[in-house]
Amino acid sequence: MCAGLACYLSGCSVTQGYPGPRRPRDEVARISRTLHFWLFAAKIIELRTIDGEWVKGGEIEVLPGIHTVAVSYFSDVANFVQWSNELCSITLDMKAGHSYQANGEFLLTENAWHCWVEDAETGERVEGVFYPRPEGSEPAAGSFW
Repeated sequence: MCAGLACYLSGCSVTQGYPGPRRPRDEVARISRTLHFWLFAAKIIELRTIDGEWVKGGEIEVLPGIHTVAVSYFSDVANFVQWSNELCSITLDMKAGHSYQANGEFLLTENAWHCWVEDAETGERVEGVFYPRPEGSEPAAGSFW
């Protein structure tokens, strides 16, 4: 059971986000959520949609090209809980063979959070923008947003 929980939390399975048979790693791009856990704190940047389609999984493979990724934010620091009411969207050109990490942070001085995606190979960072949650839209099953 502990191994299963660790696997779920770490996002050890990769979800295929394109039609057809699975392609080799050097022909696809991967984007993953952020999970940080400390003694009395946690931060989760969860993948919500890719190109307008709800997704579920810690790491998603997509075909290379321009994609719009929407993420949500959750943090808990010593029972001071914050979460996003709106999705933050990032549009970026994802390259074959590259890995990308969705991230974000809450800014107390602005009472707001912002998000970005970073290319693990180049360090390039693409900032996100906020779009209201589409009326009547539903999150992926089992999500906290």
